[in-house]
Amino acid sequence: MVTFKQDRVTVMKEMEIENLMVMEVGISDIDKVSGIFTYIHNENFNRKVEDRYFSDIIKDRHYKTYMIKKISDTGEKEGSEKEVYGYIIFYDTTDSIDLFEIAVDKRKQRKGIGNRLLNDGIDFFLKESGHMSGEIMRIVLEVNENNKNAIKLYEGNGFKKIFVRRNYYGLNQNGIIMEKIFRIP
Repeated sequence: MVTFKQDRVTVMKEMEIENLMVMEVGISDIDKVSGIFTYIHNENFNRKVEDRYFSDIIKDRHYKTYMIKKISDTGEKEGSEKEVYGYIIFYDTTDSIDLFEIAVDKRKQRKGIGNRLLNDGIDFFLKESGHMSGEIMRIVLEVNENNKNAIKLYEGNGFKKIFVRRNYYGLNQNGIIMEKIFRIP
């Protein structure tokens, strides 16, 4: 009986993830997404921001921002900003790709959405960034050592801990630097 419940939950999660699409956020999307990104950010992070934070990031050509959004049964994007479940932001440097920020709406967490956003976001970024097939890439990120769910997500996707920044988030709150090294297919 327990197996049936677990299988049913897995099927429900897979169905919800199938109805989601990761897409790039452009300048024309700023008014539609800045508010919802701010809401998602502020419920996930201690440092609170205002809408302008995301407007500035989306306008900056050094950043690439993607969102994960619900799509209808016909494959059309839903119109409401309430259908945005999360976002991921990359910053391309000369020697690595920085995963600048990733967040999923708290009400939608623990359903595989963060995993989908991370993997599809990386794939989209690499396709659009002009990096060459066969090139060795390094994705670097920093995460609060107390954010166990995020660390589990990253480790489950091949990221390794490489450095600890002591008291980075305040007294006794260290930042962990993680990286993933891979060859672009």
